Amino acid sequence: SDYRQAITESLYSSMLNARLRERGEQKDPPYLRASVQKSGFIGPLDMVSQSASVGEGQFAKGLKALLLENKRARIDGFTEAELSRAKANTIRRYERSFREREQRRSSSHAGELASHFLEQEPVPGIEYELNLVKQFLPTLTLDEVNHIAVDWMSDTNRVILYSAPEKEGVPVPTEADILAVIQESEATPYEKYEEADLSSPLVQNEPAPGKVVEEIYHEEVDVTEWKLSNDIRIILKPTDFKNDQVLFSAYSPGGSSLVDNTQIVPAQMADQAISGSGVGSYDALELRKKLAGIRAQARPSISELYENLGGSASPDDLETLFQLIYLRFTEPRTDEDAYGALVNQLQTYVANRLNDPRQVFSDAVEKKLYQDHPRHQPLDDKFIEALDLEESFEIYKDRYADASDFTFLFVGSFDLIAMRPLVEKYLASLPDLNREETWKDIMDDPIRGQHEVAVYKGVEPKSSVQLRFYGEAEWSYHQNYVLGTMIKLIEIPLREALREDKGGVYGVGVSGGISRYPKGTFGTSIGFGCDPDNVEELIEAAKAVIYDMQTEGPKPDDLAAIKEQQLRRQEIDIKENSFWMSALGTYTRNDIDFNAVNLRDARTEALTATMIQDAAIKYFDDTNYFEAKLYPEKL
Repeated sequence: SDYRQAITESLYSSMLNARLRERGEQKDPPYLRASVQKSGFIGPLDMVSQSASVGEGQFAKGLKALLLENKRARIDGFTEAELSRAKANTIRRYERSFREREQRRSSSHAGELASHFLEQEPVPGIEYELNLVKQFLPTLTLDEVNHIAVDWMSDTNRVILYSAPEKEGVPVPTEADILAVIQESEATPYEKYEEADLSSPLVQNEPAPGKVVEEIYHEEVDVTEWKLSNDIRIILKPTDFKNDQVLFSAYSPGGSSLVDNTQIVPAQMADQAISGSGVGSYDALELRKKLAGIRAQARPSISELYENLGGSASPDDLETLFQLIYLRFTEPRTDEDAYGALVNQLQTYVANRLNDPRQVFSDAVEKKLYQDHPRHQPLDDKFIEALDLEESFEIYKDRYADASDFTFLFVGSFDLIAMRPLVEKYLASLPDLNREETWKDIMDDPIRGQHEVAVYKGVEPKSSVQLRFYGEAEWSYHQNYVLGTMIKLIEIPLREALREDKGGVYGVGVSGGISRYPKGTFGTSIGFGCDPDNVEELIEAAKAVIYDMQTEGPKPDDLAAIKEQQLRRQEIDIKENSFWMSALGTYTRNDIDFNAVNLRDARTEALTATMIQDAAIKYFDDTNYFEAKLYPEKL
């Protein structure tokens, strides 16, 4: 009976959270986000938490909206359609866990057993739980679920917490102010919840299928490659690593680099603005409802050099996935309300971001490093002023107007025979303009020579330091690997020298890589936080570690340990869908033979201390060096 009650409460919270999210995505939303949940409190006592994050001075508006949504649910209850969607999503979650039971990670098992021992949480297993859910869900009525509001929305045993930044012009409400909003919400009428019509199909005009015109099988990696009649390239890797997962990604060269600098803000926001508007005849809210109980998503993104798509699906929902991909190309749409909610979130973020010393520091570094380049401007009021939904829509439509130069990759639990008609119907039918285009160099090279910047912001006695090295480099798959390994190796002595020997840093991070496009460049960086009095001493200590790596190379024990870790990691990677998706994307973008995946162990075994030393010399070359330091304000 407790388990049945838990399912009932879960349905209630999911439906109320769906309504709260829906209200937050409408134009002029009363809050940035809001939610309700039940969780453990102390011992056998539970706690129901309702929360909302609001913009400056908007506490009354946000609190009132949260309470009105609770009130509507308490008095009117939910609809049968909402309950049906919540049930569909619930059973799908359990079915997915059941399908993946043999691929479940050991850490998940360990966590469940720890909860069983420490908190007496039952562990009957997913098969038993799935059977219980299948038994209980059909018997749960709307009246039962609606009754949860009576227990949850009590006006006793209630604590109200309010927090806000200390900021001039942002008044803090008194207890009386907050109680007045609660009383006012009880007297305020609300609109009855209306259900949208979700009866029309996702794709209303059936596409005319194209054809697979060429097939290549790469036996060494069990990868199949198709070329379609509209010139799209398809890479397919069927696996049995997860029973309920298919991953996909797609890319085409161009991206925002082809947009004029005056249009960069609408270009940078195009993917969020348009994907947040839905597809076809469904806005984003309706689409989420339409896809209840279905696991399929296809998200567009526009980077500097590529326009992309990415997502995943359950094998049962592959056709829905292909329909979403098709609509992302052929029937994008705009939604003023959804866009208004997005702009509202950005405005709230902009109003507060400069109170964060890390943001001020980041802006100063970007401004100096890229010499105020128009593509490296901060997210500020000028950014907000440059937003333009229609311009974003035109840029999006242009970037996805021609599918002929796209490469699609699919990895996961699927059958090639079943995939082929879906590919021919929904991908081979995409528009083919046969445009000859690629990305262009936007000429945003970082400043040459040795430079530094110091920023004074905040009162906390803590500094942040960034050391950056950059310059020209010839890209290669192997050299990128050597650089990545050198980064891992230099982290070891850096951690020892800065954190353990000096006792002066809160953490050390090292990163680096080589870019091939639009031209060969490298960039490496070291970052750490420390006491302001120790900044210069620790910078010198970091440089000494770099010098040791350049002159002496890595310690033999460190190199052996890193190589052993890599061999183990590669053994695990080869059984992960996400690894194959990333690897195949790298190989296709850079015209690398797929068999490179089978040579990784040999590459690791052949790695030498001399290779690491040479990489340290080359990629910590301080010909172009940028030193950035954040200090607290001088009071």
